Amino acid sequence: MQSGISLFRFIAFALFIFLFVPDTKNFNIIIKFWTIVLILCCIDALIQYLFGKDIFGFPRVGGERLTGPFGNRQVIGAYLSYISIPLVFYYFSKIKNFSFNKQFILFTIYFLLFITIALTGERLGFIIFLCSSIVIFFFNFRIKKFFYLITLIFLILFCIYYFSSYFQNRTNQFYFTIIDFSNSSWGRLYHSGYLVFKSDVFFGVGLKNYSIVCDTQIVDPLKETQQNIPQFCSTHPHNLYLEILSETGIIGFVLLFLTFGNFFSSIITKIKKLKNNQTYEEYKGLLFGNILILFIYFWPIKTSGRFFTTWNGSFFWFNLGMALLITKDFYKKK
Repeated sequence: MQSGISLFRFIAFALFIFLFVPDTKNFNIIIKFWTIVLILCCIDALIQYLFGKDIFGFPRVGGERLTGPFGNRQVIGAYLSYISIPLVFYYFSKIKNFSFNKQFILFTIYFLLFITIALTGERLGFIIFLCSSIVIFFFNFRIKKFFYLITLIFLILFCIYYFSSYFQNRTNQFYFTIIDFSNSSWGRLYHSGYLVFKSDVFFGVGLKNYSIVCDTQIVDPLKETQQNIPQFCSTHPHNLYLEILSETGIIGFVLLFLTFGNFFSSIITKIKKLKNNQTYEEYKGLLFGNILILFIYFWPIKTSGRFFTTWNGSFFWFNLGMALLITKDFYKKK
């Protein structure tokens, strides 16, 4: 019962943005505030990288891992990535109308984000930001300029790899994880998620019960034969699809995705009707950034944080609520 209420609060959060925020007339103020917050987080994290502590006195975790204003929580990379992508899409969709000085400021802010997220060492957050950047540049620049930007990005990435031993180590670890995925922590957690799903195929073991069932009922096949092996059980299987299947079963999985499908269908239908609308042209970059975040969440092979939690789930529900709000405002003005 408590887990069901926990899920409902997330849906209610998205619906609150959709139903109770009247329109998008104050978006310009919100976007400016949003941008300032991101810049301050980047500066704080870079101060922590350079001097060992941020402006609040928080030290790097383990002497290397950046946390910025989040204390000992290693989430700054994910935060910057998920929060910045809609804004990056918004600004670059309007770049043709910017003066040279504004374009210079925009690229400065973008590369500030890029470098900061890379230095946090949060591999998934950085990969999401990098791949999203490629999509954003592809849709907003001509082919020649697109390839110039991609080349510049990878040159900067090479420099970061060369000069930052921490980034280099994290990248090398990621490479070895990919080439031996089945024996990595992620691969073994995926496997345990599948085994928990098999224990109750139709209804699952209940929201947030994966860790309980895995610890008490699922036998680790390597536990008796090998020492110092990667973890087999955790709080969640680190994959959205396996988490939903193991905790809600096929029935919950189908119901949840039918609900999401209905939301997406509503958004896409309204977009098709709003071509050449003035408000649509103003905020379409922000809307496409919101939609891009939603698709990132549903990328099937991606590792993920725990979906049914306030922190990891909040980015999804916030962007869903924003997409619904913007299309509602478009439709109302149309």
